[in-house]
Amino acid sequence: MTVHQERQKRRLHVGCGVQLVPGFVNMDADASIPGVDLTGSVEDLSRFAENEFDEIYISHVLEHVPYAQVPRVLAGLHRILSQGGALRISVPDLDRICRLYVDHIDWFAPPHNPWLGILYGGQVNDYDFHKGGFNFRYLEGLLRASGFASVTEVPPTEEFGIRDGSFSNRPFGPVSLNVTATKGAARVREAPFCHTALEKGLLLAERALEIGLRVIVRIRLALIRRRSAPGRTR
Repeated sequence: MTVHQERQKRRLHVGCGVQLVPGFVNMDADASIPGVDLTGSVEDLSRFAENEFDEIYISHVLEHVPYAQVPRVLAGLHRILSQGGALRISVPDLDRICRLYVDHIDWFAPPHNPWLGILYGGQVNDYDFHKGGFNFRYLEGLLRASGFASVTEVPPTEEFGIRDGSFSNRPFGPVSLNVTATKGAARVREAPFCHTALEKGLLLAERALEIGLRVIVRIRLALIRRRSAPGRTR
């Protein structure tokens, strides 16, 4: 490679599940998932060299790590990230979840079971249990203590072409906290991601459907409340 040739970026997607991202090294702890590049846990990154990756993406994985191990995991991610590289991380946002609980208390009762996925994980296998929780202030403190700088809350990105946990929006609104943290010096600013006209149209349609779903849920809850009010005939 000559000095005029740009080094190809190395990107790592930790805990990818079935959401494989082209251009990334896709890694997951579940060896049964087809198509992953590496089988391994975020709790053991010793196979990777220092400064090996220019970007790391880890969506709705950190909450599955035992609480006491989170600082060590973040330090490991910092070690394998290059100077100026970005860690893009998403977790359930306890602040949003608590507000949703207060605003929609009627929903948090049988037959609904929103606690299972939002707070405790889907629990479909041994990897799918939540062991910790985060809001921005707490996650920012952990990231800075691990050596990261420029910790910023960001919207979920569609540039990877996937709809993963960073888009979690059920059933009343966003429940994901999405953060970008930089190692060392600030990154060189890249051109922002932009949708094509067709993608913008589909995105508007998708948002309209999401709004419609929330309206339907609220109407149904209102009907249940009215029917369940004291003195109403069932």
